[in-house]
Amino acid sequence: MLTNLQIIDTGVYRLTTPTINDLSYIGSAARSFARRWVVHRSALLKGIHHAPQLQKVVREHGLSVVRFEVLEICTPADCIAREQYWIDQFPVSRRYNVNPLAWSRLGSKLTDAQCQRLIESHGGIGSPEIRSQIVAEYLSGAKQSTLAQKYSVNRGTIRNYLRRSGAEIRLPRTHNQRLCADIAKSYSTGEPITRLTNIHRLDYRTIVRVLLQSGIPPRSNSDRQKLRFRSLDSRRRHSEARGGKRVQFIHRMCGSFTGYPIELAEKFQLRAHAVAALATGRYQAYRGWEITDCAEKHVWKRPEHRQYPRGMEHPMANKIFDLECRRVMARRLRRCSDSQILEIRRLLQSGMRQSQIAKRFQVAQSVISRINTGARHYAEFH
Repeated sequence: MLTNLQIIDTGVYRLTTPTINDLSYIGSAARSFARRWVVHRSALLKGIHHAPQLQKVVREHGLSVVRFEVLEICTPADCIAREQYWIDQFPVSRRYNVNPLAWSRLGSKLTDAQCQRLIESHGGIGSPEIRSQIVAEYLSGAKQSTLAQKYSVNRGTIRNYLRRSGAEIRLPRTHNQRLCADIAKSYSTGEPITRLTNIHRLDYRTIVRVLLQSGIPPRSNSDRQKLRFRSLDSRRRHSEARGGKRVQFIHRMCGSFTGYPIELAEKFQLRAHAVAALATGRYQAYRGWEITDCAEKHVWKRPEHRQYPRGMEHPMANKIFDLECRRVMARRLRRCSDSQILEIRRLLQSGMRQSQIAKRFQVAQSVISRINTGARHYAEFH
């Protein structure tokens, strides 16, 4: 039995069967000795203990022959190191332990029955006859994907069985040098992998393998878009190929602009997808820009900021400020100087977070957001 001191202590222990043999099981308790003994006793009574020789002794003679002894009391952080020390003190012939190392299963050996159960529990095929049949079907011409679907495993499992059997794995269609060159060229011009799979009737992993063999690492979707629209001419050709048309845009301060949406976004540093949404009618206005048929008679869809009807008793009722007056008012209400605003714009374009910029210039993050979107007194910087 364990004493009260040993119940709450941690350290190294051993399980022995002195009335049967001189074998010992060495273990460590990082939480408490009592907890480890409860775990061992429960596993031995259920017949599922991980030490087969100790389980066999308990099955034949009962749990009463097992003795729990404390070898050393130490801190939980030193339990593994001290357990390994005590394991090394007992030769292999006097140990119940299956693993020679306290921290891993490296060096332990499994029986054939244990190997079969481990294979089946991890989704593999435990029957040697079925594995031989898979190799035979593959050598007769069956595809790996067909065998994987037939035996309800993945293709990696099929390839492992083929490699272990020594069978020569057939090269996929990607051994065609012209096909590999076409895939690499299309991907370099900006084609996505999903579209290449449909064009060449190959799966996603095969396309990735071809690219890696060609020395081309896969890229993200944003990098693909940047590659496709590397220059303004390529963007214009893309718009024309997709049925795009030239649109007339208008802005209160910047005037009118006629061209493709991507040209407007490039010239005034706007978001391309938002300008495209404006051109297709999904957005009524974007940062002051609107779609017009005639710039001279354009009816604004969104009222300009600060042009709203005031109460009739207000001294500024029905007052609409001209452009220069609005600029003076906006300059007076800004939280940053013109040089600071330009510096903030540069930091935003470099990718710095708004919270970091606000902390650097000691202003609220909402001010940085207005500078970024061109709202409330900062429209002339866009």
